[in-house]
Amino acid sequence: MRFARMHCAMALRVSVLLCAAGVLVPRVNAGEVEPRPNVVFTSSAITVKNVSKAGVLVQSGSSRPALLGWDRVKSITGTNSTESKAFADMAERLWRLRLRIEREDFVLAEPMADELAIELKDAHGPSLTLTLAAQTACRLKRGARTAAVDSWLGWLDASSDRTNFFADAGPIEPRMNSLRFDDSGLIPELHPFWLDTPAVRAFAQRATAAEARGDSARLAWLYVHAAAFEAGQHADGQLLAPASADSAAVMLVNDIVTARIADGAGRAKARMALIARLSAETVSWRRSWLLAGIGRSLVRESERDQKLLGIDALLQVGGSSDTGSGGLAAVCLAEAIIVLHDLGEVAGAASLKATLFQRFSSSPVLTWPPLRKVSVPMATQPGTPSAANPASGATNSPANPATGGAP
Repeated sequence: MRFARMHCAMALRVSVLLCAAGVLVPRVNAGEVEPRPNVVFTSSAITVKNVSKAGVLVQSGSSRPALLGWDRVKSITGTNSTESKAFADMAERLWRLRLRIEREDFVLAEPMADELAIELKDAHGPSLTLTLAAQTACRLKRGARTAAVDSWLGWLDASSDRTNFFADAGPIEPRMNSLRFDDSGLIPELHPFWLDTPAVRAFAQRATAAEARGDSARLAWLYVHAAAFEAGQHADGQLLAPASADSAAVMLVNDIVTARIADGAGRAKARMALIARLSAETVSWRRSWLLAGIGRSLVRESERDQKLLGIDALLQVGGSSDTGSGGLAAVCLAEAIIVLHDLGEVAGAASLKATLFQRFSSSPVLTWPPLRKVSVPMATQPGTPSAANPASGATNSPANPATGGAP
């Protein structure tokens, strides 16, 4: 014991003498982050508290620790430098994934996103959030909407606790012109409107729980059951009971789906809720969702006037260039075509079909089997149908649901 005390005292005297002589004494620094190029931390004095697959736990000043995504990190120095090396390769791939997505190189980005999604599974945080946002964008870009729903729901789940994400290093999701992640959690391009196709039938068979909690699980139930209805697999009376904890996103989609798949009274109630929302809505993509929901609900009614009101609403979406999603415009046009044809407006349906095939020549909507019954004469050119003009949204219906017409 005496020897140990003498040794410590001697070491202290040597350290003091070295410092007095201007010689720096090596010491272990608190962990620090070296950011990637073009990444600027708006906070000062950022220190590393821990590292994991989910991200880097950092702290700025006296604020509480938060997770920083690996795509923002070039290297870590100090106490956590050794253990951070295990994640260096993953950090590099995440950074490259962000770069590819932001320049919209979806073909090269998708394999990276798929690989990282498996690698980061269950490691909820900003790294997985970035990965699933990129995967969603890639799948939507190549038209794989049902697969994109899976990625999107995973993204919702992974990003559900954003209060624990480090917010001073720029946005978590990549910046893209072709895809928007709304603050509500919804994606304008990933709407809940389906047609009966083989991919939709397969999607509709997935198991979901009506009593599920959380946005991701409840939206999964709604999207699957909306698809099941279009595929003829929906059991009557299966609706999602509203819950007090439901977010605005869940409530909006629930109203849209209920207005389509419920019985007569249920449809009318949900439809009135959509009309009330429409009167106050200013965001173009949400207006398109609301109009599509109103229209697809009304065309299910038995009265001709209500069906015509529904066609009017559908054509306001189908004829608009500002829906946020060409896919939704095509769905609405296709639905309007079939309803017009069934009402005996054969010429109007044929003209609209010509317009549909001209505007959306590569859309999977064109393979929807009911469209086959609508014949388009070779001489027919896209133009104004007898019952509706898709450019103006006007029809010979007696009222317009967007302006308060009786549903």
